[in-house]
Amino acid sequence: MSSNGEGSSSSAAAAGPDYTNLPALHHDAATFLAHDYDYVIIGGGTAGLVVAARLTENEDITVGVLEAGKSRLGDFLVDSPAMFMQMFMNPEYDWCHMTEPQKHNHGRRHHIPRGKALGGSSAINYMMYVRGSKQDYDDWAIIAGDEGWNSDEMMKYMRKHQTLEPIDDSVTDRSTMPFVGEHHGTSGPARTSFNDWRLPIEDDFIKACDDATGMSKKPVDPWSGDHIGFYNTLGLVARSGEAKGMRSYAARGYFAANAHRKNLHVLTEAMVQKIELKGDTATGVRFIHNGEEHTVKVGRECLMAAGAIQSPQLLELSGIGNPEILRAAGVEPLINNPEVGENFQDHVLTIGCWEVKPGNMTLEAIHNPAVMEAAQKALAETGGGPLTSVCTMQGFFPYKMFATAEEQDRIIKSIEADLPSLSTYQKKQYERTIEHLKDDKSANLQVVLVPSHFGMEEGIENQSKVFPAPSNPEDPYAISAAMCLQYPLSRGSVHIKSSDPNEHPAVDPGYLKHQADVDVLAAGLKMLGKVEQSPHLADKISKRLYPPATADMSDTEQMRTAVRDICMSEYHVCGSVAMGAATDTKLVVLGTKNVRCVDASVFPNHVSGNIVSSVYAAAEKAADIIKDDWITGGGKGKILMNSTRFHKRERDGKSTSSISPPTLHCSSSIMAQIFQEGSTEERGENARLSAFVGAIAIGDLVKSTLGPKGQDKILQSASTGEIMVTNDGATILKSVALDNAAAKVLVNISKVQDDEVGDGTTSVAVLAAELLREAEILVNQKIHPQTIIEGYRIASAAALKALAESAVDHSDNTELFRKDLIAIAQTTLSSKVLSQDRDQFSELATDAVLRMRGSTDLTHIQIIKKAGGKLSDSYLDPGFILDKKFGTGQPKRIENAKILVANTSMDTDKVKIFGARVKVESTGKLAELEKAEREKMKSKVEKIKAHGINCFVNRQLIYNWPEQLFSDAGIASIEHADFDGVERLALVTGAEITSTFDHPEHVKLGHCDLIEEVIIGEDNLIRFSGVAAGRACTIVLRGSSEQLLDEAERSLHDALAVLSQTVKEPMTTLGGGCAEMLMSKAVDHAAQNVAGKKALAVDSFAKALRQLPTILADNAGLDSADLVARLRKAIYSGMSSSGLDLMRPGGGIADMRELGVVEAFKLKKAVVSSASEAAELLLRVDNIIRAAPRARERM
Repeated sequence: MSSNGEGSSSSAAAAGPDYTNLPALHHDAATFLAHDYDYVIIGGGTAGLVVAARLTENEDITVGVLEAGKSRLGDFLVDSPAMFMQMFMNPEYDWCHMTEPQKHNHGRRHHIPRGKALGGSSAINYMMYVRGSKQDYDDWAIIAGDEGWNSDEMMKYMRKHQTLEPIDDSVTDRSTMPFVGEHHGTSGPARTSFNDWRLPIEDDFIKACDDATGMSKKPVDPWSGDHIGFYNTLGLVARSGEAKGMRSYAARGYFAANAHRKNLHVLTEAMVQKIELKGDTATGVRFIHNGEEHTVKVGRECLMAAGAIQSPQLLELSGIGNPEILRAAGVEPLINNPEVGENFQDHVLTIGCWEVKPGNMTLEAIHNPAVMEAAQKALAETGGGPLTSVCTMQGFFPYKMFATAEEQDRIIKSIEADLPSLSTYQKKQYERTIEHLKDDKSANLQVVLVPSHFGMEEGIENQSKVFPAPSNPEDPYAISAAMCLQYPLSRGSVHIKSSDPNEHPAVDPGYLKHQADVDVLAAGLKMLGKVEQSPHLADKISKRLYPPATADMSDTEQMRTAVRDICMSEYHVCGSVAMGAATDTKLVVLGTKNVRCVDASVFPNHVSGNIVSSVYAAAEKAADIIKDDWITGGGKGKILMNSTRFHKRERDGKSTSSISPPTLHCSSSIMAQIFQEGSTEERGENARLSAFVGAIAIGDLVKSTLGPKGQDKILQSASTGEIMVTNDGATILKSVALDNAAAKVLVNISKVQDDEVGDGTTSVAVLAAELLREAEILVNQKIHPQTIIEGYRIASAAALKALAESAVDHSDNTELFRKDLIAIAQTTLSSKVLSQDRDQFSELATDAVLRMRGSTDLTHIQIIKKAGGKLSDSYLDPGFILDKKFGTGQPKRIENAKILVANTSMDTDKVKIFGARVKVESTGKLAELEKAEREKMKSKVEKIKAHGINCFVNRQLIYNWPEQLFSDAGIASIEHADFDGVERLALVTGAEITSTFDHPEHVKLGHCDLIEEVIIGEDNLIRFSGVAAGRACTIVLRGSSEQLLDEAERSLHDALAVLSQTVKEPMTTLGGGCAEMLMSKAVDHAAQNVAGKKALAVDSFAKALRQLPTILADNAGLDSADLVARLRKAIYSGMSSSGLDLMRPGGGIADMRELGVVEAFKLKKAVVSSASEAAELLLRVDNIIRAAPRARERM
């Protein structure tokens, strides 16, 4: 077995894959530096090799990896699962980091093993494959402030990196090895399996833990996001193929499998010194190889993957960090980022250890020659047995199970007392820990069975001595249980001590610094006290070795002492370059343009369980983030010349384009044949990209107006300079001139929403934009648009079904239905100018709509705007008000009115000579003409009077002579009523507008009980009461300015429109993001039943739905990540009426039905349907053709 010329620790290496030909692996700097690199990765460890492998899937991206350790591919100690302890404190494999003296653990210095080899710590770790709980990753999203890091996102990458090996033969007891295949990957580079050999005492210990906690029920699948309980976990051991029985780690799965790639280059034994910076941009990486210093140039980005200890060390050596710390170490500060090296976290453990009675086998039996011989035989013949098995009996349980109510209260109050002194970031961390401590389903503690003695004192400073060999073969065997704290409140740091890269940094995890950590571990030891009393272990253990046999394990104070006496690192270090603090959520180190961190350093908070799965998943996601930023722009403004689309380099002596622009070849001649000169055409990806960009820009334009705290826009006319202030989406979209075809399509679809429902225009535009934003990501992952459309259709159907199931109908109960309508109006108006008086206007709008008795014809509701007073002075008048006055000397009150509504000329009593030539012989002739005209007018008035009316309303002017005639006859005349007013008046009084009066029998008059003059403000208006259409009414709006009244009218119109549609279709649903989250939940469930790439599209639809409550919270200036994560937890936990309470200071989650945040089902349904249709329509676009401008003809 060869290790590619880099040595092997044993000549007894087992047979396995051949690693003699790995073209990507370099042994000298010259061949490595012969290439130009888009990305230079510092650290070829667990995360670094993941990112390298994923980026080089694009053959036009070149990646260089610098690794300080050797390649240990084919090395017996690495490959053999049973040999991992042999590599600890061995400088050939381990960086041998030691902590600073830990003041809260008697000043001890702790050994933290870190892998110094290709593959990093995945080459030397314990190989337990555990995932964090669902809440752990949702906590990341809350703390970092980005839903892209939540549990749903992370679980995709968990499945992506994993392969669950064939397990039919190995799973003999599903009660202790539970799993469900759908939660696991089938083709990932990290191969996981259950042990094919176990000790009998493992099952007994599981039963004893069940007894101690009362939790005999196992999780359905501990890798699904719920891992509370006790069972055997998976290990990172291959169970098939050439590597059967060997460790599965990053160097084998991610590097060796891809070492044939010409665009991947790895240089081992390269000790990085620093990143070279020019301003805020990394230009190169300086390293030492074989005693000589070299610099490799950075084409695009420098990616830090040196681990939670050395990534902050190298950033500080490069001048990135806290200036005070840098200066003290002799390094010139270049970029001020004081969070680098802070937030350092580790899982700390304490121990329980018992001597076992004779006849009980533990791992110590392996030191017996006969047992070892049998184990070696099993390895040789089957590739299995004890030498390929990992200690996998473990489980999780909550702290509160073994703490009194008083102890729980005290620990939570002690944490809350710290909050005022913390930064916003730290407060989020502490608040999440408080929630974990309160939760009776939270994995505060992990217990791991170690079937062996535990070298407590020696192992703290040298973890290779944790499993000591028996000094005497006759000595009794032992078992131990590691009790591990999962959410430490103690935080530490990693900082350089000098400018020498070879000097280890000061590593201070601050073990047990916070008393709460001690208390939680003490509760864990109390649990072990219950375990040792279980009848399942009565014939197994003979005495306790630690805590001392004299200690009372039910006594909290004694267990605190035991914790402080013995604790050590579980070597799960993370968080020292935390996202949301030292980096942004795209992992770019703050203050730099092109330095990212992609390893465990970026974890915002610790997770429950061993972290290798989380490191793999985070690195997989990091690779996708990087791809998205450089291929699609990703919001970083790199879509043009920095994009791979246009990046060129020399390769094999030829200039090549990474992703060439679409070549037309003969297409230009074709265009010349079929398109007029001057026409333009966008095709394929460019057309689709243009569609995405245009539609997303529309969504981004209006999304800040969404919700009760949405912002306004000022619209100014380019021609007149007229100003309009509004947050009405329909008004904004109608007013904006666009030159992007896709944007116009989305605007047109949004307008249909306004026409049909009256509101929701903004929601349609925003949701469609989010769907296209998600689709853009999928398209860049080479998923065909038709596949995305099919997935979106599945998701849309699931969403609408869930929406319908959540809707309620109170139309049979008049009182409840009226309350629903008022609540809908309040919700609709909460984002409008009327929000402060929304209670009044909600009642007003509801009363107006209910008067229409089921009709959706809003012409029955007249809105009159009168400047003056304030909005709260507005009122509903049960009659129809016309903004006109009675003629001079006419009656101001008419009962039992008979109304003739006309559109006729009543101004011909005078001869109009302007613009005409009239030739008369004398002024007397002119007087005769005028007299004739007056006689004609008198005749017309007589015909009108013959209709038996007492009120005449005319669309046109009524001159003095006919007005006098009407007055003399006791007929009220109203002139120059605007067309809209006349139309409405005719409708509500039952009249028909007429222009001829020769046949009264053909004219339909209007009727009402009373016509009278009323005063509004300083103006006289005419009210028609008791109209034939009793549904008619008038809303009188008062306000301080015309702009305010215009916006109030638009707002009120939206409410009236939605209410009228709800009366017609009376189902209602809940607002505040409740409906969107319910739909998202249903879509997530639907995604589980969809196979292949369509499942990604379904999942993306759910993510887009969740963006709506996120935007609502953002617009309110609240912590959207925290609120949306809490909302999601509530909805997914069955609290189906939960939503965002955006009016509460700081925001919160509340019952939307209790708060009265109700929306029309038809509106929500139309939003989802319209947005889905818009996204589908634009996804189909692969060609945009713009016609040539029409040539101007010469006259």
